[in-house]
Amino acid sequence: MARVTPGLYVIALIAGLAPAQAQPPSSLACAGPFASDSSHAKVVAAFGEANVAFVTVDGPESSETEATVIFRDDPARRIEISWKDGARTRPDVIRVEAPSAWVAPSGVRIGTTLDTMVKLNGAPFRINGFGWDNEGLAEFRSGGLARIPGGCVLTARFQAAHNPLGPRFRRIAGNRKIASNDPLMREAAPTVVEIFLSYK
Repeated sequence: MARVTPGLYVIALIAGLAPAQAQPPSSLACAGPFASDSSHAKVVAAFGEANVAFVTVDGPESSETEATVIFRDDPARRIEISWKDGARTRPDVIRVEAPSAWVAPSGVRIGTTLDTMVKLNGAPFRINGFGWDNEGLAEFRSGGLARIPGGCVLTARFQAAHNPLGPRFRRIAGNRKIASNDPLMREAAPTVVEIFLSYK
């Protein structure tokens, strides 16, 4: 069977062909099967029925939810999509986690360092403190990462290089917001371990 290149894959989607056996692109963009008007059916059409399942996954704060999962058993390609309604239409949150190889808008990927994220954003941002359920989450309310093509919102979760952090890092732990340019936060050397694309 002929291999379909990422470029041909995108062309096929635009033309409405969406071959079930197409190889996925490396970019996780807010377009195509991940656009605001997508659905479970469109994801199946894009990736093939054998590669897509609707299953129970872990949700926020130790909860569970149902989501469309692409490449369920392949950690490097796995993607989870939750929906805004029971008809499985209109994506709510698109999620990848380590060791995912997908590349989000602006080149954000698993393993991106804090310093690189600041450069990509073009400005400092704030990060949740470490050591609780919502640890390490960063939202980008201004800067380049606040303007994502396709109308979605990028959120990243960071994890410190050494986890858990020792007592000396108590100031950047817990339910509080820490500036990305805080000296102690930079010393913790966090990297991206989870990426979310969401639609308001």
